[in-house]
Amino acid sequence: MVFGGADDDGGDSEPTPYDDDCFGCKVTGTVTFAGVSGYLWYQRTLVAAAKRGDRRFLAACSAVFACAAVWRAVGMPGIDELR
Repeated sequence: MVFGGADDDGGDSEPTPYDDDCFGCKVTGTVTFAGVSGYLWYQRTLVAAAKRGDRRFLAACSAVFACAAVWRAVGMPGIDELR
């Protein structure tokens, strides 16, 4: 959740949460998560095939970051909104 903003006077008033992020923020977050996912998948290919546990761990981490990229791109609700 993002607080403050361009019209924030910097006073002692309570910060107000914004409901939506800017388009650039969504793109940056999506590309970052997708990039980390791709990097982890690439690192998985460098691990020897005999180390199955390591390869599975990297694949699972890559899948988590890929899901985070989709979550960020689609704009699904946050954890607080799901309760």
